[in-house]
This record gives sequence, C-alpha cells and structure tokens, in this order.
Amino acid sequence: VIHATVVTEDFVFNMTADKMATSRDTLKLAKLRDEYIGHIFSCIKNAEMLGIEVLGRPVRHIIQLHANRINGLFLDDLISALKNRGYTIVSLQSALEDKLYQYKDAYFQDNTVSFLERIKQTNPDQLPALEE
Repeated sequence: VIHATVVTEDFVFNMTADKMATSRDTLKLAKLRDEYIGHIFSCIKNAEMLGIEVLGRPVRHIIQLHANRINGLFLDDLISALKNRGYTIVSLQSALEDKLYQYKDAYFQDNTVSFLERIKQTNPDQLPALEE
C-alpha cells in the first residue's frame, strides 16, 4: 500500500468508458479522452499547490490510477501528455525517496483524500509518541 498525493476520480470516467465499450464513435472517444486527461491535470495542479502549501516545496507525486478500462484506453495518451508538459515519469522507488513519504499522519475520516491532504489535516496531538 502506497500513499498517493494525486488522487483522481478515474473511476467516474471509467463508468462512461464501460458504457462506450462497443462504441465505434471516435469523436465521443476523443472527447472522453480529452476530458479525462484534463481531469488528471487538474488533480495534478491541485496536488502541486497543496505540496507547496503543506511542505513549502515541490514534491515527487504519486498518481492514483486504477486498473480499469479508462486507463487501458488512454494510459499511453496520458503519459505522452505528461511528458509533453515537461513532467518526468520516475519509478515508485525514486518517488518514495522524497521525505514527504516519511511523514506520519493521524487522519481519521471516512472520505478518501491524498496523502498531502492527510498530512494537512493531521492533528499532531493524535500522533503516537515517537520511540527513541
């Protein structure tokens, strides 16, 4: 289990992709792709701003993507779009070298949020005492 700093709602787009599974309408597929990739970039932008707010610096982000139809259809397009905008794809091991992922959190809510949001909302008084 790895903490993601970019939490997407790819599952919502996946419902549309599932409904279009047998569609040959390339215009609708292109529109879905563009909306989906736009959503991912919006999530990335929000995570970048939150990284600056919480840590005062850029962080190595981990994007949460599910194994589903939408990512099967458009993962190559998403990776190309990321690279075209200057992002570098790094290994999980490299991303986890960011000190961000060593933070402890005490987030106790029902909704799913990114690791940065968990850190932001953590009450330090609820963190366990550090062992020496």
